[in-house]
Order: sequence, then C-alpha cells, then structure tokens
Amino acid sequence: MFGRRGIRSAAVVVAAAMVGVLGGCGGSDSGSADGELVIGNIGSYSGFGAPLNPAQDVVKAWAEDVNEAGGVNGRKIRLVVKDDGADPAKAVTAAKELVQKEKVVAIVAATSLVDSAWAPIAAQADVPVIGSGLPFSNAFSTDANFYPSGTGVFARTYGELAEAKKSGDKFGFLYCVEAPACKVADGLFKGFAEDLDMEVAVSQGVSASAPNYTAACQALKDAGVQTYSIAQSTDVAIRISDECHKQGLEATMVTTAGIADSSWLPHEGAQGTVSVELNFPFFDRSNEATKSYGELLQKHSLGDVGGYGAQAYSAVKLFEKALEGVTADEVTGEALRESLYAMEDETLGGLAPELNFTEGEPTRINCYFVASIQDQKWTAPNGLETTCVPSDIVEAAVKQAS
Repeated sequence: MFGRRGIRSAAVVVAAAMVGVLGGCGGSDSGSADGELVIGNIGSYSGFGAPLNPAQDVVKAWAEDVNEAGGVNGRKIRLVVKDDGADPAKAVTAAKELVQKEKVVAIVAATSLVDSAWAPIAAQADVPVIGSGLPFSNAFSTDANFYPSGTGVFARTYGELAEAKKSGDKFGFLYCVEAPACKVADGLFKGFAEDLDMEVAVSQGVSASAPNYTAACQALKDAGVQTYSIAQSTDVAIRISDECHKQGLEATMVTTAGIADSSWLPHEGAQGTVSVELNFPFFDRSNEATKSYGELLQKHSLGDVGGYGAQAYSAVKLFEKALEGVTADEVTGEALRESLYAMEDETLGGLAPELNFTEGEPTRINCYFVASIQDQKWTAPNGLETTCVPSDIVEAAVKQAS
C-alpha cells in the first residue's frame, strides 16, 4: 500500500516555499469598479520557467477577446500579469502587489512553480485562485483557496505510472535539479509504485546545462527500465531522450502535460510517447469548446502552444463560468466561490475532467486525459474521455505528504 516508503518531498517543498511575511488587505475591497473587473495572473515566465510563457499568451488573448465582445455579463476584464521567475521571494512580492495594490478579485490561471510560497497571501486577502496549476503543483490539490481546472499532481503522477505499467513493471525517473517542484514526483512515484506492483528502478536529478546525459541514459539502460519519465523543460527532455535512444535504450517515454509538444514529433526516441494530460489533449479540435480554442490561437497567431496553453485556456474558461454564475452587482471572492460550489460535474464543454468544489475543502481532481505520439503524429487514444484514479489511493498519498 502507498506510504510504506513515505513521501516527504512534497511536504518539504510546500514548507520551504512558505516564505515572506504575510501581508495584506482583505478581499472586501476587491471587485469591479465602474464595470471593470481586475484579475491577476502569476506565472514563472522567466529564467528556468521561460517555457511556461505560452500560458500567459493564451490568458492575454482570452482577455482581449472577452473585452472585444463586451465582457462577461457586461463586465470587462483588466488583467494584471506578474512574473515570479520561479523565485519564492519574487512570488511573494507579486502576490502582495496583486492583492494590496491592484485589488484583484481573483488570481486566474496561475502558472507558478512556487505557488505554495504565495498561497497564504491570497488566502488571507480572501482572493481565490481560480484555474490552472502545473503538473507539479501541490497547492492546487492541498489548499482550499485554490480551485483547479485540471488533474491534480497526485492523480497525474499515479496516471503516469498506470500508463507506464501497460509497457512493463520497471520505471525510471529523471528530474530537473533547477526547481524543487520537479522532485515532488519522486516520492509520489515510489509510493504509487507499490500500489501498482511496480519498481522505480532509477530516480536521479539531471541539469539542463549538463554537457551530456550519458550517465543517466546508461543508468536507465542498465536497470532495464521499460518506461521512463523526464521532468525537465521541453527541449532538454527531448535532448535526453534522443541521447538515450542513440545509446540503445529501448524504453517508452511517459510524460505529462506541457513537457511534450509538437517539436517532439520527428524524433525517433519520442515515438510511442504517452502523455498524461491535465486538460483536453492540446491538439484536439473535435468539439465546439476545443474548436473555439483553436480559433483563439489562430486569431492571435499563437501557433502550437502545447499543454501549458491548453491548461491556461481551461483555467480562464473556468473563471468565465464562475463569473457567469455571479448575480450580485459587485463581484467578490465570496461570490465567485459560491458560483464554483454550485457547479456539478462541470467539464467546461470537454476541456476539463469533471470539476466539483466543496466549501472549505481542498479540491482533488483525480481524472486525466491521455495523448500519444504515433507515427510522428499526436493522437488521443481515448478522445475526450478521461481515466480516473481511485480516490482512496489519492487520499492516502495526500495524507502521507502532509
């Protein structure tokens, strides 16, 4: 059962990130003024987190389109974007500016590698964090003030192993050394492996600046892994995969939303890759909701923005849905929460797994989408259907991580 080995890393990351003095003004001063609704966005858009930039591009494009159309329920959006550079101290400053100076009614589509650092500031100011969350984000699964728009880190990690098990019982994990969040999955993988009767045969850190990855690839090969995952930036992960493939590693890559994108398609080592997606497969255009997303990208010349773009779009659509449920003249954090609590099995038209929120409790979304690279093309083996992780397994993992 999960937890015989323990998983301290997730808890350590959360604790270490709680930096800075909690500040602030309460949420009662937030809301709309003169019909304008001020919302914030915090992301790790520079430094190590630079590959996350497509997320803010999508959020900005959405806000522009909403305003062109007259707003949501007559309310136009003023979007304030903050870049925390994956630095906890900068993230704390950014959150304080949003809640104290800008008086935001919500932080929307958060794409921060250090969200646990600023989470208490948002909560104290009564500012809900609505939508998004990276594949390694703890806050969106453990903080009651965070309202996720996609699969949580616990279910996502289990999902990777469950998909990997279809190819064999030996699994390898290479994680970035640049951000503590990358290592969060290490303990989770080891705990979930026992539930799935699998072995994490290799688990080690890799640097984006390393001259080569010979040793890491050899470790995977020597261990006889049938599948492996790389928690690194898109370009670094495929570089490692290419090197391992050249060294004769015959193992399938299992990855998650945002790490793999269409730049991987021509690479021999990427063929067969399976990706656990937090939201709809980013390339899908099979229904009205995903077609609308494609139209947004085309209109704003955003090109292929991969999984991070899909996550950001799902996030802003969740906020939009919540805003539509606010009937009061003034939009407040409390009013947005009430609208979220009223939702039942909300999928945002197929963009998200079923979303349900309970007052005062952290939300854990335990279902995920699957994408795969086959013959140099992205495919969605299950379409917009999701696969769900048993809730008791997720809850046991959360208990161990707390």
